[in-house]
Amino acid sequence: MFKIIVKCVLALLFIANLFAQQYNFKIYKRVDDYNLNQILSIQQDDYGFLWIGSAAGLFRYDSETWLRFDVHDGLPSNIINALSEDDSSRLWVGTSLGLVSFRVTKNIKFSLDSTIHFPNKEIIFLHFTQGLLWVSIKGQGLYYGQNGSFIPLTIPERKEADVFDMEIDSDGNLLIVLTDGRAGTVNKTTGIFRPVKISAGYRFSCVTASLNHSEFFFGTDRGLFRYSVNTEQMRPLYTSKEASRVFRIEEEKNGIIWAATKTGLIRILGDKVTIIRKKNGLPANLTYRLLLDRENNLWIGTYSAGLAKLSYRNIFAYNENDGLKSNIVNCVLEMENRIKLIGTDAGISAIKENRFINDFRFGKLDDKVIWFIYEDNKGDIWAGGEDVLAVWRRNVKKLYFLHPTYTPFVILDMIQDSNNRYWFASTLGVFIYQNKKFNLLTEFKNHGITMVFDVEEISNGDILLGTDNGIVRFNGQKFTYIGIEEGLPDRSIFEIHEDRNGRIWLGCDLGLIEVLENGFRLYGKNAGLKGIIVTQILEDKDGVLWLCTERGLHKFENGEITFTLNYDDGLIGEEFTTQNSSIIDEQGLFWLGGFGGLTIYDPWQGVEDVEPKVYFKKAFYQEAEGEPVSFLDKERLEIPFSHRNLLFDFLGIYFRNEDVISYWYKLDGIDKDWLQIGRAGDVRYNNLWPGIYHLKVKAVVENSELASGIAEKTII
Repeated sequence: MFKIIVKCVLALLFIANLFAQQYNFKIYKRVDDYNLNQILSIQQDDYGFLWIGSAAGLFRYDSETWLRFDVHDGLPSNIINALSEDDSSRLWVGTSLGLVSFRVTKNIKFSLDSTIHFPNKEIIFLHFTQGLLWVSIKGQGLYYGQNGSFIPLTIPERKEADVFDMEIDSDGNLLIVLTDGRAGTVNKTTGIFRPVKISAGYRFSCVTASLNHSEFFFGTDRGLFRYSVNTEQMRPLYTSKEASRVFRIEEEKNGIIWAATKTGLIRILGDKVTIIRKKNGLPANLTYRLLLDRENNLWIGTYSAGLAKLSYRNIFAYNENDGLKSNIVNCVLEMENRIKLIGTDAGISAIKENRFINDFRFGKLDDKVIWFIYEDNKGDIWAGGEDVLAVWRRNVKKLYFLHPTYTPFVILDMIQDSNNRYWFASTLGVFIYQNKKFNLLTEFKNHGITMVFDVEEISNGDILLGTDNGIVRFNGQKFTYIGIEEGLPDRSIFEIHEDRNGRIWLGCDLGLIEVLENGFRLYGKNAGLKGIIVTQILEDKDGVLWLCTERGLHKFENGEITFTLNYDDGLIGEEFTTQNSSIIDEQGLFWLGGFGGLTIYDPWQGVEDVEPKVYFKKAFYQEAEGEPVSFLDKERLEIPFSHRNLLFDFLGIYFRNEDVISYWYKLDGIDKDWLQIGRAGDVRYNNLWPGIYHLKVKAVVENSELASGIAEKTII
């Protein structure tokens, strides 16, 4: 009976509990005095501006300023059902009381054409493709045309149903979805309707062409399907027993498919389906509209909870609300079968394949502050922290508590060296465990060392220790102490890392230290570090170093920081805690622990960087006491000498992170070098002498090499 009970307990070792991944959505819910609800359409124009159609009017967003337009600006109705831009930069606006249009410009001008097409008729959808604008009108059918002239397309089989959505294949035939749940192909010339077949019980709700237009995605009331026009074959991508109507589908360049549904946001990559709901950070389960913009940001329009943006889709996080034992993560260890053990301020959590699992081995460590987890060469698992050191003996399947001292202590790190000695870094110095005995090395105190943060064995067999007073090297015979007096740039060494080329790197309070043959080199703020307290050094599969700091994760290449990941990019917390708080797993995923929880980051599935756009937002000339005169619409202007005072303001469109844009500008003939200004503030030049001046400006993304093209104005 005892053996049976033991087997049952072991079988329960990995009982899976679903947990909620937290995605970094940015929510836009209120614009000025208006709630951004009932989002019915989203469109990005060729200039980069984002247009939002809602039941409360039309909104324009430029990554800095929101503008709202309604019936007082000439719209026939405040209910904006559909938006589409044609090939002449004209934005068509379908409302509940007709269709209107206006010319899109890079300036803040909104001048509707006077003509209202289909007055007092509800526009269901708009779609511009292959030089034609297609318009579906409630109760009247489908129209198409150019330059405001439209003709109807008769579809007898449409009967009383309206066309709710449509696409066009490479032969010019239509694929339509009707409001009664049917779908089919329509010959543009004859109007003959051929039904698209699907299993009984499904009702079609939307259709989207794949990026290569060889296939189409159909949404239904209970899932998502891929359809081939050539074979007329319908293949399920995702189906659900519950009612989960698909309202909109978008496909990324990397093959990821997104669907806005009644019950959440669906992400499909190959055979893997992820459902993102409110518990994952989505503002509401009912998502109605989607748009992938030119920067590949995913915009999600909800019906009652505003507009959401998901920019960094290769990053998500977990905290206590998701099942993590504590929001302070101190260490991560990857085990076999891709199991991760997470040491926190309240015990050890375990994760396997996007699920928390109950790991009974470490239940006695609940509420203990765990600073490290380590697996030795026998498969035993060690865990230590504040006044605790324990080991799970694999052969007897039992957790043992060890007591290196009865003085209060904190074990910070450990290794098992090639001679099977166990080294423990602690707040009391270094313990060596051998032959079931602990030995505290007292000689460290003679060298001003109180704490040891890190211990590593390097490739030549030497042991290196990072301490609060330099580094210590043990070559098997003696200890060598290296500190400030020997040229070490900083006293406290938190992390020691040997890279694949045998170079030694140190993390300290001042940044990153490279150990040279005859000294040291410090990389700090001069190398681009935003956070200079380097607590951990990671190395990816390409040999690139990543630095965990108090201000996020920094990518270090060729002596400088080339990329920074922080809270704004999706880190649940940007302050890293210990030299064991993060790992890069076998798949290349970053498991990043710190204050706030645990973040999972996949740099290999990164979003492609797209440069911002830049425009002039203001351009005035004026007399000293006179009224300013705008020349925003002019690229070249002659002005009287009496009006020799100039004022400019700039607009950089960048939705990935609106807060990281700054401007570099230069007035040739006045400025010797480029000058920098943030989003707020004007640029002024006063009392200019007669001459020809060229003002140049570009928008730059901070902590990157991304910059827009140059916008110019010439003033004579």
